[in-house]
Amino acid sequence: MPDDEIKNQLDGARKLVELAQIRTQQSAERNYQNAERTLSVWMRTALATMIFGIAIDRLGLMLYEIPQHTTIKLTKPDAPSMIFGGILLDFWRMRMIIKNNMPRLLFIMNGRQLSQLLW
Repeated sequence: MPDDEIKNQLDGARKLVELAQIRTQQSAERNYQNAERTLSVWMRTALATMIFGIAIDRLGLMLYEIPQHTTIKLTKPDAPSMIFGGILLDFWRMRMIIKNNMPRLLFIMNGRQLSQLLW
């Protein structure tokens, strides 16, 4: 009887060792596949960067070869359009300030309506 228990325990231990070896082999294969995937991503990034650099270089050459005899006359903006543009920029800036500080504004209000605070 004790011999059967020992034999069963040894068989169980052998199965565990075999399973551990299989998992180790699978882990090594996964590690290799991960390294291969990482290498392919780095290669793709390097190629994209090189292509982008070549495109910028060609664009620079194209801009260098534009004939210089063409002129574009720009007129100075008049006062009403400058004032209107300045007002628009101020409103946009105030909107961004209010948007970025909204949680702090709500905390400061202490129960007052936001419209009462802003207007």
